[in-house]
Amino acid sequence: MTESAENSINQRIKFLIEEALNSNTHKISKLLGVSDGTLRNYVSGKAKPSADFLTLMVERIDGLNATWLLTGKDNALSKSVSISGDKSNAYQNNSGPIVNSNSGDATVTVHNIDDCRRELEASQKQVELLMGQLAGKDAIIEAKDALIAAKDEVLMLLRGGHNRPN
Repeated sequence: MTESAENSINQRIKFLIEEALNSNTHKISKLLGVSDGTLRNYVSGKAKPSADFLTLMVERIDGLNATWLLTGKDNALSKSVSISGDKSNAYQNNSGPIVNSNSGDATVTVHNIDDCRRELEASQKQVELLMGQLAGKDAIIEAKDALIAAKDEVLMLLRGGHNRPN
């Protein structure tokens, strides 16, 4: 049984690097510790990836779904992906994930724009609710201050009445 060109393992590797991780072969090959040329050959479809390379990807990219990588079924990634390696670099692509590495693990965080929008809307609603609560507490404080002022005035009048001769 042959794989269609549209759903080949090479296409999934290309999707993983370019779309899911929003990166390029040079950066990912450095993070994985493989040659850039080898990875480019896999992405272009000139060569099929070896079992060792696929194992390396699954081991180094935490959150990568091995079933998806091998068969194309299920989701490619969980929300947070980390790439393990002994590399020292950091980069940020404004339109995608952030990768940080300092002689240890590199962490790639992949954000879904729809999830971010929902989270923003929920945060805005929470801010509105908190602003309403704050306004209510401000009104209570003002009423308390007015009550204290009235109490002080009554006490002053009462004290003044005791000091007056009858």
